[in-house]
Amino acid sequence: MLLPELQVTGTGGGAADGLVATSSATGTKTDTPLRENPQSVSVVTREQMDAQGALSVSEALRYTPGVVAGLGNSDNRYDQITLRGFNATTLGLFRDGLRQMSNQMTTRIEPFGLERVEVLRGPASVLYGQGAPGGLVNAITKRPTDQPLHVLDLQAGSHDRFQGAFDLGGPVAGGDGTLLYRLTGLVRDSDAQVDHTKDDRVYIAPALTWRPTDSTSLTLLASYQKDEGGTPSPLPAVGTILPNANGRIPMNRFSGDPALDSFERKQYSAGWLFEQRLDDVWRLRQTTRYDRLEFDQSNLYAYTPLTATGTTVNRMAYRFGVNADLLGSDSQVQADWRAGPVTVTSLFGVDYRYNRESFYQYSGSAPPLNLYQPVYGQAVANPSVLSADSVTRIHQIGLYTQQQAKVADRLVLTLGGRQDWARNRSTNNRTGLTTTQSDGAFTWRAGAAWLFDSGLTPYASYATSFAPVSGTDFAGRAFSPSEARQVEAGVKLQPAGMSSFFTAAWFDLTQTNVQTTDTAHTGFQVQTGEVRTTGIELQAVASLGDGLSLIGAYTWQDPEITRSNGIDRGMRPTGVPRRIASGWADYTVPDGPLAGLGGGAGLRHVGATAGSADNSLTVPSVTLVDAAIRYDFGKWRASLNASNLFDRYYVASCSSLANCSIGYGRTVTAGLRYSW
Repeated sequence: MLLPELQVTGTGGGAADGLVATSSATGTKTDTPLRENPQSVSVVTREQMDAQGALSVSEALRYTPGVVAGLGNSDNRYDQITLRGFNATTLGLFRDGLRQMSNQMTTRIEPFGLERVEVLRGPASVLYGQGAPGGLVNAITKRPTDQPLHVLDLQAGSHDRFQGAFDLGGPVAGGDGTLLYRLTGLVRDSDAQVDHTKDDRVYIAPALTWRPTDSTSLTLLASYQKDEGGTPSPLPAVGTILPNANGRIPMNRFSGDPALDSFERKQYSAGWLFEQRLDDVWRLRQTTRYDRLEFDQSNLYAYTPLTATGTTVNRMAYRFGVNADLLGSDSQVQADWRAGPVTVTSLFGVDYRYNRESFYQYSGSAPPLNLYQPVYGQAVANPSVLSADSVTRIHQIGLYTQQQAKVADRLVLTLGGRQDWARNRSTNNRTGLTTTQSDGAFTWRAGAAWLFDSGLTPYASYATSFAPVSGTDFAGRAFSPSEARQVEAGVKLQPAGMSSFFTAAWFDLTQTNVQTTDTAHTGFQVQTGEVRTTGIELQAVASLGDGLSLIGAYTWQDPEITRSNGIDRGMRPTGVPRRIASGWADYTVPDGPLAGLGGGAGLRHVGATAGSADNSLTVPSVTLVDAAIRYDFGKWRASLNASNLFDRYYVASCSSLANCSIGYGRTVTAGLRYSW
């Protein structure tokens, strides 16, 4: 006998109808309707990822407001994400409610292993501890299923991409339905856009759920991922976004050398999700995960603009690596109770995070390279000068509470507070110097929303965030904590009887003690002061019936470095556009002889960005076209997806005349899926 399904709401539980999500736990850690959350939350469902052929978490977020995904676009080693003008690559990427990244290195999450991706925009420290000011991305891992699930998936496409994957789940054979499993795996052999680089992956993720009663659920999750590839180095601005008498540098140009280019990353994880209902009021939850990251990379790095010849860049040789152990745990007590016309959800929690990582870096000289007539295989010595060797340990513990009160089914009040304690101990193995830093901070959030019968919900909120900043400056002084505060107001609309969700939000977000490059001392950083972003975000997701669905997003933002001791005071941060817009239309023939035939098309526009600290360099705006076609026939599904359909040449971002990241050219992927 199968037991009723039990949502594990503390780790991202939610509900969705195709492309349209109706609830999410990411914004509140309770399974809350999206319209009742006083901050902006977007959910990218599994159906949307499949329809758009997302090959990474970054690609899954391309049609989400407030998000710039892939500033180093053709660099497929990382998911590079900016939220509301602030980098969220390290502090802002979470999986199942726990932070995913180490301090020195980013992992990359396999999208085939996800149920959905949720985005909370704005400070979120009151629930998640240290975090990025612009918000967080929470990737929800596939869980065991009540019903049998069997999927085989094959892909082939651009850059000699060949991939095979499987997704199996359901009740354990011969059991009584109390034990469920899920096994997801993937193997990929692929080159990448940049010459002499690859994008190979092995991924396996087993999961097991035990539900002895309808009040108890324990899910065990584990995964292993190995990535191998190359290291696309930046290209200069002259020849990419600026004219060059020698012509345009090709998008696939490799500025390193195959003889000294390697990239290997291994990711291991194991943990559990536990929930126990004690009675109609009280429930307990805990999420715990251990992550292990092993990373090693060698490459030649082009670090100068073109020389006087207009063809050649100077290069340095590097080798660096990270070995990191991360342990995260989040324990919660939730009470759902009523007092007269007021229904209350009370949440009390404690979370803990431990991060130990060793980091090393070697450097060395390397010969220059003509980018227009590259000659590879030149004599290059392995980098031998030890420039960094350190071990860092970080302990963080946080106590938090949140109260959600609904008065007469109209007024929704949300109030939360949190106290964080963090201790950072870093040892420089080259000098023997050990520095210790202790930080503490109180963060909070308050919000209110009013529910109209029409589905319209105006809301307003105030939220703060806190993040310890590890390391020291050139003088050996420990960095100060980073803090952020945000005011947000807007409206959400979820019309009754219609599968749709519309949002409009205005925000004013400020971060203090921002960490940036120390231009006077190579390899060191300083804290320039303050960055402020104000903006407006619009989003619409609708399934209109008869097979038609629409997704639209628009962002206008005004980022500015408001305090700094450098030339960037009053300037825009690099890589942050003022305008972002996207739209996707999807249609599937619902019946008749062509039933199951479908497809979609989308436009993505990213506005111009500053390409240097003094804003003297501008990266042009770009508009890209995506398209998809598919056919579901019985147990089979055939699909064809194209990104940047017209192969538009563009630069994703620049930080200086020497450092520009090329965007992705046209990528086509054909897929064949069999489900039974």
